Amino acid sequence: MTDQLEKWKSSFGDDYTERNKLDDLNIQQRANLWNAILIHMFGKLPTSALEIGAGVGGNLAALSIIYHNLNLPIQLNAIEPNLKAREHLKNVQNTKIIEKDAFSIDSPNYNFDLSFTCGVLIH
Repeated sequence: MTDQLEKWKSSFGDDYTERNKLDDLNIQQRANLWNAILIHMFGKLPTSALEIGAGVGGNLAALSIIYHNLNLPIQLNAIEPNLKAREHLKNVQNTKIIEKDAFSIDSPNYNFDLSFTCGVLIH
């Protein structure tokens, strides 16, 4: 485990989670972004997605709303090292929380149409 991963699992990550709680405007802005991304998938929308470092689940909440409005199924998956953030993720519909970190994804057991990270790399 890296020092940085330990930091995100600690009160540092808890504080970040508290500062970045979701609201309707934030989710709508993310939904606008995801609509712009999904329109370029040429009619083949993903039916499963994995966000690595999902935080409180803003991107996954946006995707859940988009797919609900389109009446399409999607299985959303999240990897998040911070326990407090994972508690928020439990409220995002259709989301499975994978109890791993980005360093320990055993890819033969996981297949996703879309995997992404958003914001993690700036840290």
